[in-house]
Amino acid sequence: AMAQIVAKVGSISGEAFARDSSGKMHRLKAGDVIREGETVIASEGAQVQLTLPDGREMVVHSNETAKLDAEVVAQVKPDALDSSLAKPEKGFQKIVKALSGDGDLDALLEDPAAGAASGGEGEGHSFIELLRIVETVDPLAFQFGSARGHGLETINA
Repeated sequence: AMAQIVAKVGSISGEAFARDSSGKMHRLKAGDVIREGETVIASEGAQVQLTLPDGREMVVHSNETAKLDAEVVAQVKPDALDSSLAKPEKGFQKIVKALSGDGDLDALLEDPAAGAASGGEGEGHSFIELLRIVETVDPLAFQFGSARGHGLETINA
């Protein structure tokens, strides 16, 4: 199954290419289609104008590359209301209450994403301890010959 078409080359000046996910490249010309996952590469002095399915235009300028994946060509763009902070009143009120001593701040925080949520008892330190790093260097490894005591060679023209 071929990848979905996500753009069409509207106009092009100079030399530009499309590279698919397997690394295969082909030269672009006006009217070519770009499939999801392909990367558009504009050479020195080139400019590629792409038309997305919703009618928006995207320009890839000289010496730029643009990978056209689902996020780039998505018709629904995230906005400020998608932010987890869009309606923070209740969350902030809980934090302020916990900080003022009327609650447990640890209960409000998520467990860490890496590792177990609880420390391993009796399994050594729960932190990294580094006392010292010792590197030995053999002084003879850095003794190089020099040209001291030898006169410079004179060249007569």
